[in-house]
Amino acid sequence: MATLPARDYARLKRDLPEIQAALREMGLDAWLLYDLHARNPVAANLIGMGDMSRRFFVVIPQTGEPTVLAHGIEEAPWAQWPWKKTVYVGWQELERCLKTLLAGLKTVAMEYSEGDAVPAVDYVPAGVADMVRAAGVAIESSGNLVTRFYSRWAEADLASHRRASAILAQVATAQMLRLGRAINAADDVTEAQFGQWVMDDARQHGLNAGVDCIPATGLNAADPHYGPIGNGATFRKGDVVLLDLWGKEEEEAVFADQTWMGFLGAQVPERVENLFAIVRDARDAAVAHI
Repeated sequence: MATLPARDYARLKRDLPEIQAALREMGLDAWLLYDLHARNPVAANLIGMGDMSRRFFVVIPQTGEPTVLAHGIEEAPWAQWPWKKTVYVGWQELERCLKTLLAGLKTVAMEYSEGDAVPAVDYVPAGVADMVRAAGVAIESSGNLVTRFYSRWAEADLASHRRASAILAQVATAQMLRLGRAINAADDVTEAQFGQWVMDDARQHGLNAGVDCIPATGLNAADPHYGPIGNGATFRKGDVVLLDLWGKEEEEAVFADQTWMGFLGAQVPERVENLFAIVRDARDAAVAHI
C-alpha cells in the first residue's frame, strides 16, 4: 500500500491572515481555487496537492475557515486538511455542493482573465467558470492575489536568482570573448558549437538545472526565439550576434535569464548601434518606471 505524503499546508497557514485581509481590502468575498491534474499551478502549489485526478475547489473566505470540496475517491489525500471539508462523488452532486458552498457570496477571485488578456493567470476552464456563475456568483481575476501570495519570492529565492544572474553574466562575457578570438583566428564556429560552450561553462560554474541558450548570428539574431537546426549557421566577421541564456542553481530555485548582443568586428556599424540604443533605452525607461 502506498504511503500518502505528509502535508501540513504550511504555506496556506502562514499566508491565510494576509490573504483574508487582502480580500477585504479588494472587496472580494473569497478566493476560489480550482484544479484538476495540476493544470492550475497557482492552486496546485499554493495548496500543495500536486496532480489530482478528480476536480477540487478550495474556498478561502475573507473571514472564517477555508473549505475544500473534494471527490470521495480522493478524500484520503485531504486527510490532514485542518479546516472544513465537503465531499462529493458524482458531477451532479459536485454542482449542488458547489452551489451550497458559494451561497451568500457575491464575487470571488479565480485564476481567470477576461478575454484571456493575461494568459499567465487564465487557468480556469470556461465550463468551470460557467458552473460558478450558475451558482449566482461573479468572477474577478485573482491576478493581484497571485502576485502577492504566489509569485512573491522568499529571501532565499532572491539570493539564488542573483547568484545565477552573476554566473550568466560571467559566462556570456567569457564566451563572447572566446567567440571573438576564434573568429579573429579564422576558425569556423557554428551556432550549435557556441551554444555548447555557453551551456558547459554555465554548468561548470554552478547552474545545475534548466540550463539552455539561444545562440544566433546574422539574420538569425533578429529572431528572439530562434533555434538552430543541426549545427545552425556559421559565425562570420561583420555579423550581429545574439546570445540568450538562462538557468538556475537547482530545480526549486528561481531562473536567471539574460540576453546579450555582440558584433563580430572592430567597429559596430552606426545603424546597428542606433537600433541597439533604442532597445536599451526603452528597457531602462521601463525599469525606471517600475
